Amino acid sequence: TSAAAIAIVCRNFLMRAGMCVSGIFFYYVFVYRIGGSMKDGATAWGWFITGITIATLVGTPAVAWLTQHWGKKQTTMALMLASSVAYASMWWTFTRASSEMHLYLLTAAGIGIFCNTLPMVINSMLADVCDADELQSGARREAFYGAVFVTCDKLAYAFALLLQGFLLEYSGFDATLESQSQETVTSWMKWLIATQPTGFILGMLCILAYPLTKQRLREIRTELDARNARSPLTAP
Repeated sequence: TSAAAIAIVCRNFLMRAGMCVSGIFFYYVFVYRIGGSMKDGATAWGWFITGITIATLVGTPAVAWLTQHWGKKQTTMALMLASSVAYASMWWTFTRASSEMHLYLLTAAGIGIFCNTLPMVINSMLADVCDADELQSGARREAFYGAVFVTCDKLAYAFALLLQGFLLEYSGFDATLESQSQETVTSWMKWLIATQPTGFILGMLCILAYPLTKQRLREIRTELDARNARSPLTAP
């Protein structure tokens, strides 16, 4: 149980930290690289976010079906690998030339389908950890595991936010300028490519240590149902 919980918590911390530490650069890339101006960049950014939202809605039923037929661990690893590829594609889709064909929407679709559906699977894996813990300890401790998960999630955000300002300052960003230097914009792209896919890859390594298989979860659920069906008055 502890190994499964640690795998999920570590995976979530690394993925969140990797996504958030350079997440501030997304909007700046749209304004200064893709759009070339505040108006055009904000418009492209709006389409990008809309594309992610639509792709998430479309991908959720498919991911739910895949989880049922393939297993949560395998589905999570596949989604994280696909998410790393989707984020890496920014190097080619986040350019002025590709923006004319709205190729950044391809990246948006990948993020929506593969990345934004991950919380649904991870949260259900956390519920499975609670089942395994209940079988072992006899207590249902969802609040405890949920508190640990959320606390580590917030720590990842705090760590990433602390570094965001330093990275933005280090990149040479000057808010008083209408346009940024090519070196500054390129540094944003490099940080995005370096941190976004890396967080998913490191998270995949954590999920490899997740011990609860689909068969084991069925056994746990069967044993819990049998235990709960017995009352103190009828138990032998």
